Amino acid sequence: MAPEAELLQALKSGNDPTRLGAWLDLFLQLAQSRIDSLRAVLAAWPEGTVVPFAALRLADELAGLSVEQASPSLATLSAALASALRRHSGHIATPEQRQSALDACEELWRQLHQHAAGVRVVTPPHILQKLGSQKLGSDPN
Repeated sequence: MAPEAELLQALKSGNDPTRLGAWLDLFLQLAQSRIDSLRAVLAAWPEGTVVPFAALRLADELAGLSVEQASPSLATLSAALASALRRHSGHIATPEQRQSALDACEELWRQLHQHAAGVRVVTPPHILQKLGSQKLGSDPN
């Protein structure tokens, strides 16, 4: 079983609270890896191109990992980013769409580190608004 599947299964079952710290550590490692990779893909995303497939995959993986955590803000933001990227896929992204994805990714990084420290986080509303309110870019065809 893949580490992600084991993590989700263990978090859902909740049978062994002594291992919860280890699973939290694993979650943090996996999420940090996804965020770092997503940041790199988004930073290298050429202007005037469609959303990179790797960004879609990484954002979906991060959203899946985050949904089981005790951080509604982290789960909501990661799901909103994944949804926005999927909505824009197949279309040439505007500079604003690219920037809102980068801003959301940076906010996810910040929230992950606060979550690791046990600090409750709240996503600034403007970040969620930017992800949800943008119209699609132009069709690449």
